[in-house]
Amino acid sequence: MRLLGRLCLLALVVFLVWPLAQRYVLAPVTGLFWASSPQRANLPEEAEQSTVFWLESADWLRFSLAENTPTLRILSHLQMQPEQNTDESLVRYALDYRVLARDGEVLASGRYHYKAVTLPPRPLEDGREFPARFYDDPSLIPSAGENLFLDLATVPNANSLELRAAYLPDDRNRIGVQVTGREVRSREDVGKLWPRLDPNTRRRLLRPHVYPPHLVSSFEIENALQLRWMPLGPEGVAGDDFDNDYLYTLSVPPAPPAEAEQALPPGLYADPNKWVTLPVDYDGSYRLEIQSADPLVTDVNVSLAHQSNQDLETRQQLLTGTAPQLTWTGDLEPGLLQLIPSAPVTVRLFDVSTGADVTPDKRYLQAHPVAADQPVRFALDPGSAEPQPVRLDVRTFSHPQRAGSGPDPRVRLEIRAADGTVLQNVEQSITPAPSFYQRFSQQAPDSGVSEGQSLFLEASPGAAEVAVISNTPVLVTGYTRLASLPLVRALPESRRPWQSYGDRVPSWFLMNPVATAASGQGPVSLQWFFQPIERNEALLSGQYDWQGLDIQGSSLQRDVLFPHQLSGPLRDTAVGSVFRALPEDAVSLELVPPSPGLPFRPELIYQRTGAQPTTITVLKDGAVWLRRGIAGRTGRFSLPVVAPGQYRIEVQGDGQWFLNHNRPPVGAGYLQRSVYSLDGAGLIFELDKAEAREVVNFDVVAPSGVDRFAVEVAVAADRRATGLLTDYSVLKRRFELEVQEWTTLVLGTQSKPAAAPMSVALPLGEDMPPGRYRISVRADRAGGLVSAYTVREGQRQTYRFFRRSLDGY
Repeated sequence: MRLLGRLCLLALVVFLVWPLAQRYVLAPVTGLFWASSPQRANLPEEAEQSTVFWLESADWLRFSLAENTPTLRILSHLQMQPEQNTDESLVRYALDYRVLARDGEVLASGRYHYKAVTLPPRPLEDGREFPARFYDDPSLIPSAGENLFLDLATVPNANSLELRAAYLPDDRNRIGVQVTGREVRSREDVGKLWPRLDPNTRRRLLRPHVYPPHLVSSFEIENALQLRWMPLGPEGVAGDDFDNDYLYTLSVPPAPPAEAEQALPPGLYADPNKWVTLPVDYDGSYRLEIQSADPLVTDVNVSLAHQSNQDLETRQQLLTGTAPQLTWTGDLEPGLLQLIPSAPVTVRLFDVSTGADVTPDKRYLQAHPVAADQPVRFALDPGSAEPQPVRLDVRTFSHPQRAGSGPDPRVRLEIRAADGTVLQNVEQSITPAPSFYQRFSQQAPDSGVSEGQSLFLEASPGAAEVAVISNTPVLVTGYTRLASLPLVRALPESRRPWQSYGDRVPSWFLMNPVATAASGQGPVSLQWFFQPIERNEALLSGQYDWQGLDIQGSSLQRDVLFPHQLSGPLRDTAVGSVFRALPEDAVSLELVPPSPGLPFRPELIYQRTGAQPTTITVLKDGAVWLRRGIAGRTGRFSLPVVAPGQYRIEVQGDGQWFLNHNRPPVGAGYLQRSVYSLDGAGLIFELDKAEAREVVNFDVVAPSGVDRFAVEVAVAADRRATGLLTDYSVLKRRFELEVQEWTTLVLGTQSKPAAAPMSVALPLGEDMPPGRYRISVRADRAGGLVSAYTVREGQRQTYRFFRRSLDGY
């Protein structure tokens, strides 16, 4: 009993003396060995402390999981350097995760990429301003936390979670994680827990509620306590198996924005030098709200243009109004809207029928500063056995907070081996035009970016990196692709660049640099907009030469007729291929010869519901021009020789009739073309490339009875220009086609109308030298039809050998 009494007395003395010893004895001694930072010394009372665990790139960090854990939450952030925390910086990081069973089997895995952003500082009640998130070391900056939730209900037998760093923008960066498991408690348990919580914990748990804790109902309190996130720690010993640190978070709302009256109105910013485009995805009635961004501006003029997806025709109008807001309402078909204002404005687009805001999201691009003594290096695959395509987009710029581009910029590219040996060394002058569609993502006065000038090259096998060096500051973005990777496009939903942009696989893939500029200026963020497509005026005016491609070997050939909207004048070389649908009654039209002074014989094509023989009569100016018998559902025949001129034509016979050698009405017409049968073995077309840039076009008719099918087009070429290139041709393309209409007549057959032709293109740039090329076309199923042709600008055909034109336009 005496011993027990002494122990109790000792415990009482320790309990009473411990606070004093902790303050006056232990604190000074501790300060001799662990110096506290100024930030820790001034730690605000509003700061909440938590522990973060640092991920390594080489080793996995393992967390054991409790049984019946339904959900995991991984809260990650990036420990950044001060020079990375700028308005224009674009810092990214990535982590890998995998969920393991007890025996080590990987049940689930993945990689997540994040953009590291920092939160604005928070104002304190004592008047100080403190970072929203901070460490004990004030020289390091934590980014905002990013959540990753894992549903373990879909992963039975999960025993542990492993994490590691997958990508760090700089060797000095670290990824910190906090892992918690979701736990659901019964109402009986949480009812007993609430009275035991201290007031600060109660206020923190009920922070989302409008009312103070003493006014919150017991049912809502139980709801708040039922769901709990339990922190999980990694396996091992701190300092040996893993590293950890303290992270502080201020539970304080952010300060109101400074100079709120100068904040831009919501929407996309535009001014006379920075234009805006907005994709329109569907037919409908739209409202465009244009709000002045300058309070001193009273009158606003906006040039509004709409380019249609169908034919790229552009319609323009000028909007005028007074500040603060200009509104336009109208019907739009799918296409691209372009706005060029006379003063700074912001733009928003609304769907009138639903009232929804359909303004597109902002699109960003990463670019890296380059200078003479600050090269940017992009890693390549030294183990690659084939050449590695590289694309570098170089931009000049001006910015009030950065050293801008000087005159006559020149860029040098060095392809290096793993040991540093220079394998290729090329230099190029950069002369890009100023851009109206690209800008720094953070608006800055007197800032500007040029269009990207693309430089292409094929790095030789064994190349480990490409270094970019410039005699003056420029911005560079690097891309690469697999040489054998086909370019895949779904048509017609992805025909224009702005259609289904987020769903398509890119043709080039971004490269992250090995090391950024030594000055400490990291990558910058650029905002960009789609540009309208410029139509070739020479082609629109009929100044071009159409040339069909021949095939190797033999294949069944058919003539087809399908609807075609003729644009521009009717060319002499196309009068035999363009048809007009004749009405049931007589029609007055002008018959046009293929060449002045030559006699010609127009042709008629018919389509009938029945196949029985019958007799038809063709009248010209009321007199019989031709009477003959026909049979079958479709067919064609020639009319007697006629002189050019205006005639009144009528066909007496059942069915629909089509006549060539005359210009059809605007927006109507039919095109006759010769096509080849596309069987399982495919076809090979031959192209004699004569121009620096050629585009091979293919009109593809789907097999009967299918709604979707795929066509693959490939160039058999073992030669490509070497050195620095201004073009890079993708030699293998796959088109996934969706049938829209069944309007094609296959002449000489008894079949129903076939699918409307769908056009696909294969561009060949300056990197492919002039010469003969073999182009293969294969489909994923037999039964389709295809034709191939080129359209070259300018009139080259000065004489003709054929009575009827064989070209297609």
